[in-house]
Amino acid sequence: IPQQMRTVLPTSLIDPSYQQAHVQQDQTVAQTPQWQSLLERSNKLTHEDRVRVEQFFTSRYNPTPHILVYKMKLNEDRSFDPQTNQYIKETLYIELDYQTGGHKMSRKIKKKAEE
Repeated sequence: IPQQMRTVLPTSLIDPSYQQAHVQQDQTVAQTPQWQSLLERSNKLTHEDRVRVEQFFTSRYNPTPHILVYKMKLNEDRSFDPQTNQYIKETLYIELDYQTGGHKMSRKIKKKAEE
C-alpha cells in the first residue's frame, strides 16, 4: 500500500485496554462531588462547619449526635439594584440531615430600600 493511502488509526480504536482506562477516567471526573465546589464558593462557613460538611459528605460522621438536622449559612452576597433602588442581600444555607443522609439548599433574599 502506498504511503499516502495508509490510514493511521488512533490507539483508542485499536487497544481495548486504552478505551477502558479512558472510560474509567471519564467516570471518575463525572463523579467529582459537587459539595466540594460549595466549599470553594463559600464565604460564611466557619472552620468547624467546613469540617462538618466535609465529614458529612465523605463519612456521614456527626460530631453532634444529639443534633440530627444541622443548618448553616454557606454564602452571603450583597448588591444594589439600580432599577428598584434597593439593596439586596442573598444568603445561601445548607441543611445536613443525618437521619436520611440527605442535604437541602435554601436561599433567603432580603431587599431594603436605599438609605
